[in-house]
Amino acid sequence: MTSTLLNDVPFPTGKSTVEDALNFVLQQALAKTDKKAEMALKVLQQELEDGVRELYNCHEQMVENCENSKPSTEAKDKKGASHKDTLKIDIISGEHAGSSFFVTPKPNKPCLLGRSKGKKFKQNGVSLCHDLEVSTTHGKFTVENGTFYFTDTGSSNGTLIRDEDVQVDVPYPLEDGIEMKVGQSILKVTFVSQ
Repeated sequence: MTSTLLNDVPFPTGKSTVEDALNFVLQQALAKTDKKAEMALKVLQQELEDGVRELYNCHEQMVENCENSKPSTEAKDKKGASHKDTLKIDIISGEHAGSSFFVTPKPNKPCLLGRSKGKKFKQNGVSLCHDLEVSTTHGKFTVENGTFYFTDTGSSNGTLIRDEDVQVDVPYPLEDGIEMKVGQSILKVTFVSQ
């Protein structure tokens, strides 16, 4: 006499031991668990594929939006009026004549000018490394309330703007097109949008 337990598989009877019966029940339970795990895995794989597709579509949409709408490069003040946010420094005479630098000072993040070849001078500053009259850290460009300034930070040979000596550690307000002399170099400062 036989009876079925799970999946129409006959339950061992007759000369079977209790151990055989327990093994049979265990195998049936494992088979049922494996089927449930396979189903759960398929559901999770489908959800993952759907999520990846959704992320990809969102990414494509963001790229398209960025390409279709270029943000304004001009900063705006509190009243919504736009102004230039970058300085173009043209070297018009000296060892670096013909060179141009673009610097974008931010509040509490000045752009340095000097003879140094350091990272801060090369990435967002002015490095006049061949002008031996320029101090290692000669000065800095800053911005405050939308106004650009140049500050001589204690250079050995000083800075001239409009044929006047710039006082050490006193910010000098810059105007568009102003020229300044540092070491043997003459620089022209222009306000631009970057």
